[in-house]
Amino acid sequence: MKYLFYLALRSLINRKTASLLTVLSIGLSVWLTLSVEHIRRGAKESFENSISGIDLIVGARTGSFQLLMFTVFQMGSPNANLSFTTLERYQKHPLVDWVVPVSMGDSHKGYRVLATSDTFFDKYRLAKSVKLKFSEGQSWQNFTGVVLGSEVAQKMNYRVGDTIVLSHGMAARSLQHHDDKPFYISGILSKTHTSLDRLVIISLQGMQAIHHDWQDGAAPLPGEETPLENLQEHDLHPHEISAFYIGLKSRISALTMLREINTDKKEPLTAIIPGLTLAELWNGLNYAEDALFIITLAVILTSFLAMLIAIYSSLQERRREMAVLRSLGGSPGYILLLFLAESFMLSFLGSLSSLFLFAGVLLPLQSLLAGLTGLVLPAWQIGAYELKIVFAVITLGSVLGFFPAYRAYRNQLHDGLEIKN
Repeated sequence: MKYLFYLALRSLINRKTASLLTVLSIGLSVWLTLSVEHIRRGAKESFENSISGIDLIVGARTGSFQLLMFTVFQMGSPNANLSFTTLERYQKHPLVDWVVPVSMGDSHKGYRVLATSDTFFDKYRLAKSVKLKFSEGQSWQNFTGVVLGSEVAQKMNYRVGDTIVLSHGMAARSLQHHDDKPFYISGILSKTHTSLDRLVIISLQGMQAIHHDWQDGAAPLPGEETPLENLQEHDLHPHEISAFYIGLKSRISALTMLREINTDKKEPLTAIIPGLTLAELWNGLNYAEDALFIITLAVILTSFLAMLIAIYSSLQERRREMAVLRSLGGSPGYILLLFLAESFMLSFLGSLSSLFLFAGVLLPLQSLLAGLTGLVLPAWQIGAYELKIVFAVITLGSVLGFFPAYRAYRNQLHDGLEIKN
C-alpha cells in the first residue's frame, strides 16, 4: 500500500502527454474561477475602500451612478458643471458642517487631474475612516503646487520638487499642453490601493491659472500667455466646479438634505448618499456575478469531463498492465485505489498549477485593468475562498475518478492476459 502513490505517479509519467494536458485543462479552469472571483472581490473591496465619512455628493443634474463613478472612482466624465455660488450657498446651510469642491478636465500623461481645496486631505477618508497620509512632502503651499498619487510618482519616477506639465483634456494622449505653466511637486500620497493612487491633485486656483488665457476652449496664441508668477495678481476664484462633497453635522439629516438638493429650484442638481448608491450598484451587478459563476463552473466540469474521458480511454490500453498487477498479488481493491490515486493526483496537480498560473498572471492583469478602467486591485493572497475552491476541485476529481476505477475493479484477471484478435 505504501507504494500506491509512487506507482500512480509513475503511471501518469508513462502517459505524460495525456496527463499533462489533463493537468493543464484543470489548472486553466481553476485559474479562471479564481481570477473571476478575485476581480469581483477586488473591485468591490477597492470601491468600498475608496471613500467614507462623506455624507452627500452633489453634482449637476445627472444619473446617480455616473455621479458616483466620476467623483469617487474617476471613471467617466461629468455631463455639465455647476456654479461655485451653489457650493457657497450650501456651505452656509445650517445642517452642513463642511464642503469640499472637486473639479476635473485635465490630465498628465494619461493620469487624471483633480482640482480641489486643501481641505480635501483633511476631510477625505478611506475605509474605516482612515485619513490620507503623505509618503513624501506635504500639501501645496500655493496654487503652483501639485500632489501625486503613489502610482503616478512610482511609474513616472517623480520626486518632491520636480516640475511637471499638465495637458488639456482627459485623453491618454493630448495635443495641447500647458507648457507655459509648469507645476512643482509638493507632496506624494501614501499608497491607498484605490483610484487615488492614479490621481494628480492640484488646487482650484491652479486649475483656474492654467486656463486663465484660454478663450472659448481655445489656447492662447504663442507669445500671448501670462506667466504663472504674474497670475497671483489676477482673480483665480473658480466660477464652476464638477461636484462637491458634503459633511453634515448630523447624519440623521442626510435624507432631508438629499431631498432639498434634488429639488433645488435655483439650479438643477443631483445629490447622492455614496454608501446607498454603491449598494444599489452592487445589487444591480448580482445577475452578472451569477452568470460568471455559472460559466466558470461549466468550465471546471468540462475539464473534469476531459479527465474522465482520458482515464476511460486508457483502460483498454492498460488491461495487460492491470492483469500483471493482479498476477503479482494486487487485489481488485488495490486496482480501485490506484485509479482513485491517479484521479486525486491529476486534480491536485491541476489545482496547484492554477495557483502558480494565477500568481504569474496577476501582476500584468492588475496593470492592464488599472490602465483600462482605473480599477486598482488589492494584492492577491491565498485565503479561505481559494482553499475551498482547491479542496472542492480535488474532491470532485477524486469522486469522478471512481467511475473508471470501478470499471477497472470489475475486470477479471484473465481479461488482460488473453490475447484478443
